[in-house]
Amino acid sequence: MTTIELMVAIVIGIIVILASDALLDTSAVLTGNVQDRVDSAQRARLAMDQISRELRSEVCPSPGSASVAAGDGSSITFYTYVGPGTAPTPEKHTIAYSSASNSIVESDYVNQATWPSMSWPTQATRTRTLLQNVVPEASAPLFTYYAFPSGAGTVAPNVQLATPLTATTAPLIARISIAFVARANSRQDTARSTDLQDDVYVPTWNPNSPSGPVPPPCL
Repeated sequence: MTTIELMVAIVIGIIVILASDALLDTSAVLTGNVQDRVDSAQRARLAMDQISRELRSEVCPSPGSASVAAGDGSSITFYTYVGPGTAPTPEKHTIAYSSASNSIVESDYVNQATWPSMSWPTQATRTRTLLQNVVPEASAPLFTYYAFPSGAGTVAPNVQLATPLTATTAPLIARISIAFVARANSRQDTARSTDLQDDVYVPTWNPNSPSGPVPPPCL
């Protein structure tokens, strides 16, 4: 092999090595992007499922009361129960977004009295974090509340209620819209984040009444 042939072989080898390094760098970046998207999507879907499942289990704690006790764009307090129909023991739950920790936290309050009496402790009986590294959508709060229009033949709860909810508007809730952006755990921006939105319909409303939507029977 001549000197020229040797130099050509060295140059070709260097080009091959540099191309391989560039390919490995690109693969590492793309793999990281995919992992970030999978991470944010998995955590977002799990949190959304937990929130929507609890809201679909809303109950009125007693006759004459609403299933939602309070609510605004970043939090909702409601009564829920999952169990047998005999001797029910509803719990009061609060799901709230914390801007300080960028997380959605659930606080549960267990009834301290014997049903139908209700007595809620001042401090939460238990708390858990449903989702970390989450931010609200730019165009929508975490919770948006809707009521049915008045009159017969209206089956879509599309009248948005003002927040914070009041004792007058809370019993009117027929649909709750949930929206948030889950960021990847490795990032503090919304790149490769997951944007989720879901609607929960309050199960105790009857939209098919000939005279118009009928509120929960406990009201």
